[in-house]
Amino acid sequence: MTAGFFIKDGGTGGTANVSGNGQLVTAPYAYDDTSFMELAEPDVAYNFYPPIHGKQFVITGLYAKADKQVSSTNEATVVLYESDAADSTVVDKTLFSVAVLQYDQLSIVPMNLLVRAGKFVNGKTTDDDVHMTLFGYYVPEVA
Repeated sequence: MTAGFFIKDGGTGGTANVSGNGQLVTAPYAYDDTSFMELAEPDVAYNFYPPIHGKQFVITGLYAKADKQVSSTNEATVVLYESDAADSTVVDKTLFSVAVLQYDQLSIVPMNLLVRAGKFVNGKTTDDDVHMTLFGYYVPEVA
């Protein structure tokens, strides 16, 4: 005996699918947008993503590399943070922080960090040059 059931979003009418093998098909909410920044100057704010009215940003991954300009003996602190302005070095909330030496590489995927509504996603370092790419997408503002 089989029964016909489906999962339906009452607001949009969208339905979830089941594969021929009985697996529930899931997908990300949206495709990732990427933003690359070279954090080239110490204690300067670099903006990755601006706030969008009615939306919040979700960070799904990051990649960072300290190049030959970074000291091989004194760690460079790299901070990814929320702020009230694109050029602000004031950290409202730290999203991620790490210390790196020359040629260090860091890759974190998957992540699932929700940035607060109305906040800029900025990065800064205490040494030059750290190359960083963020991955993520905007979602409707979470209540």
